[in-house]
Amino acid sequence: MEFGIDLIVGSDKETALTKAVETCFPQATTLLSCGHLEENVRRRLQDKAGVPAEVGQDIVKRVFGAEGLAGGCFRTTLDAF
Repeated sequence: MEFGIDLIVGSDKETALTKAVETCFPQATTLLSCGHLEENVRRRLQDKAGVPAEVGQDIVKRVFGAEGLAGGCFRTTLDAF
């Protein structure tokens, strides 16, 4: 079915959702949500690695902050939609 629009789906790559999108919308573009990634990293640092909250916040900022490794590019891409 063609609607004349491009379908873009942002997610955290959750397996069931990814399979459903690929099955139901094979032409869709999928994007990895920076917000989901950031929250996943924050949670894993604290819950799985036992990193103190202040250290975890610094790591997350260095990776996902405006000047960080993932800063701008993912958020700009998602904000455009």
